[in-house]
Amino acid sequence: MRISSAILDTNILVRLMVKSDPEHSLVRSCLLGCIQNEVETFITTQNLHEAWAVLTRPRESNGYGFSVEQTAEAIQRLRALFPVLYESEDSLETWSRICRQHGVIGRQAHDARLVAIALSENVQHILTLNPVDFERYRPLITPVHPQDILP
Repeated sequence: MRISSAILDTNILVRLMVKSDPEHSLVRSCLLGCIQNEVETFITTQNLHEAWAVLTRPRESNGYGFSVEQTAEAIQRLRALFPVLYESEDSLETWSRICRQHGVIGRQAHDARLVAIALSENVQHILTLNPVDFERYRPLITPVHPQDILP
């Protein structure tokens, strides 16, 4: 699959930062391929908030147990690697419409926010390890698994 741009899901960012994660190599290879193929890859402030929560959450609570300092360094690296897209009035209105149209409840609101920001910035793909989480938003956005675009 050939894509020109994509928002990165938080699970991609976390796997990139955690070298011991089993999916780190897959994600790293995919992102290197994106660079080589000039695929524009973006993150959002939503990603950074979610990554902070996951990285600092204790291991026994399905997190990674990073210290605040380790997490702050990881967030800085992500911000240096990828352009950050910010929420706008347009994306907020789009998010509200998406939530109503798709019956979004609970944690699904976070994914809907990523979709809204992508749409506001004319980005049609989201690179994710869990494409099924975004299937409901087709044809607005196309979820793509890293294996689908490996060089």
